[in-house]
Amino acid sequence: MKKKVAIVCILAVSMVGLVAQSSREEMLEKLLAHHALCQANLHKRKLPIMPRAPSAMVSSQMVAPVEGTTAQMSLLENEPMVVIPGSLTTTGIDNLDSFKERVGRGPIPIISFGDSMADSYRSIPALMIDSFVEKFGVSGYALNNYGNKLLYSTSGGVIFTQPDNFWFLQYWLVPPDAELWWYNQSNAGGNLADQMGIFFVREPNCGLMSVSISTNGGPFGEVFKVDGYSDLITGDGCFTNIALPLDRYRISVKSITGTNRIIGSYVLNSTSNGVQVVFADKGGIPLSYITRVPRAIREPVFSVFTNAFMIWHMKEDGSATSKAGLNECESWWSNSMTGLSVAYIGTPWLSTDTNGTYTLDQNALVRSEAVAHQRAYIDLMNPAVSYEYMVTNGYMADTTHLNVWGSGFLAPFFWYGAGFHLIGASNNIASVHGIDGGLAIAYYASPQVSYTLQTSSDIESGTWSDVGPTRLGVPLGGWVTNTITNPGGQGYFRLRLSP
Repeated sequence: MKKKVAIVCILAVSMVGLVAQSSREEMLEKLLAHHALCQANLHKRKLPIMPRAPSAMVSSQMVAPVEGTTAQMSLLENEPMVVIPGSLTTTGIDNLDSFKERVGRGPIPIISFGDSMADSYRSIPALMIDSFVEKFGVSGYALNNYGNKLLYSTSGGVIFTQPDNFWFLQYWLVPPDAELWWYNQSNAGGNLADQMGIFFVREPNCGLMSVSISTNGGPFGEVFKVDGYSDLITGDGCFTNIALPLDRYRISVKSITGTNRIIGSYVLNSTSNGVQVVFADKGGIPLSYITRVPRAIREPVFSVFTNAFMIWHMKEDGSATSKAGLNECESWWSNSMTGLSVAYIGTPWLSTDTNGTYTLDQNALVRSEAVAHQRAYIDLMNPAVSYEYMVTNGYMADTTHLNVWGSGFLAPFFWYGAGFHLIGASNNIASVHGIDGGLAIAYYASPQVSYTLQTSSDIESGTWSDVGPTRLGVPLGGWVTNTITNPGGQGYFRLRLSP
């Protein structure tokens, strides 16, 4: 008599491969092993990535039962978030689900927001964005430079000014007859796009501007004029753009009258499934520099970025003033940014923590605000162990900032902890065939993901056992078959995915 086997396709995510019950000594051993891996890859500024599985394999599906068996389908199951022992742990990962579902299925902005902890060349957000770009490609850029794709040049006395009441990042003052333009260092033709635009502030001292486009490195030609004048003394934020045939472009703005305030440029290839890289960072700015800029400026500018993913990282204290600043930012984002997902980084240690509680106080506040506003909080304080640990292992650029190796050490805790490595991974048991003395279970294995086949005789109990060895996804993705001998009585199977 043939035995009955029920098949269940269930995704069980192992986040960072660290066990909640581990002792601190075991945790340190894991960190040291991770440190050795980072040291072996010092010149690779990227995290392990993985392309989407073939579209047919992305969604869970009912598996056709083998003759004489029954089949059952369950909902996807996520294991509890695996955290590092200690306080202020990662939370709210499910608040990133909408972003995970959208990314790679059309252009989507990813915003690095903050002070020098969010810079575009050595920060944790920069390495995260590097990995998203490598995984999904790039659809454009906006605001600050990234990868030398938004470098700028000027003529006629343009001033690159410091943050003030009109904008919280550095920006440009363009007097009459002066010109500002952006270029791509790696391609003289410009950036591939079908939309180009500029962000600016209107106020009484501003005036008429000419916006020009260069195609494939050719001369600039005016495409329209825009008026930067407003009788609102405190200013209002604006965005103007032009739709173009897909090609390589540069954009420039020239003042005709008044001294115009230009916040930045905008590049988008709307046909791409990649990420639009947006850096809104300025070293040394506190939250008060951000919130002093009127909502009438901030909201129209950031409303351009719909369905975005924002990575927030700053150095702030745990005061009531900081709490008010975070709440103001949340209100601003909620009012102007449709479909926004946010991940707050629990900042690593700095030198003052050797005899104080600065980082603990900040992270306690930031985590509580993340929970209150249904955002993700990513703990990168506990993985850093201590300030002394980071210094000893060569991960600090100075007493406050990580160097690129320090960011490279901590970013994987974010990447894997948030489950970004699993975006698009196949999690389906595709077929089950009876063979002499057992079963052959086949599934598509995505690259950079380990697959473990598990079985349970009672899925309500939550008890699952590994069946056979863990299989690492083949380099370019491929089919894998596990052969199970003597499968026993009625049971269920699932795939467990891990880094």
